[in-house]
Amino acid sequence: MGIFDFLKGKKGKSTMTPMDILRERANASKEPACNCESCKIKNNAIDELSSDKIRLIYVAIEKYNSRFDLKDKLGTIYNSSSPFKLPEGMTMQEAYKVISYISELVERTYNKEPASSDSVALTSHTLGSYGFEKIEGYPKGYSHSTEEYTGRGKVIKETVIPATMDLYTVGGDFNQFKKSNLYSKYFNWFTENVSLQEVQAIYDRIGLQLPEQHTEQTM
Repeated sequence: MGIFDFLKGKKGKSTMTPMDILRERANASKEPACNCESCKIKNNAIDELSSDKIRLIYVAIEKYNSRFDLKDKLGTIYNSSSPFKLPEGMTMQEAYKVISYISELVERTYNKEPASSDSVALTSHTLGSYGFEKIEGYPKGYSHSTEEYTGRGKVIKETVIPATMDLYTVGGDFNQFKKSNLYSKYFNWFTENVSLQEVQAIYDRIGLQLPEQHTEQTM
């Protein structure tokens, strides 16, 4: 079995339940101060104040048994968007809500698996319609890799983009993701069931119109 077979069978979902993830995030407060949950929240709050761009990233890390040599492997799928500048006047917290709304909208409209690589890609393609300005000139796109499983955490090299909040969607095995270098940057930005009225209020406040086609589909 290869990494694609494994993740396809799992439909891109984490092997941990939402309650497991919340429990693990609560337990993070027992870890060293440099990576504890309270420090991460504090650092994210500081980052939000100095950030005016977001980048969507899907990552799935999975241990599996290779059908070719019967050895345990570690497979990684990584998909990142270009950075997007927030619409003028929109706060980072409002952007999280709007992107959450768009994510669930495209999943319903195009019948995509929630929190999947396809969902993240479609969401990033839709951001421009909502006033987010795509910033060119940075690495983006899909990649996958496999390596022998050693039990050590996966190190994924990323391009750091100034004043940009990286919004991670995690598939695969969340325990493997926790071992990676990306876990320290992870936080729960997603809000379920954001209503059209909430998004409309945000856009009314900043003086922008919502795209007609998406408004009509949700009414």
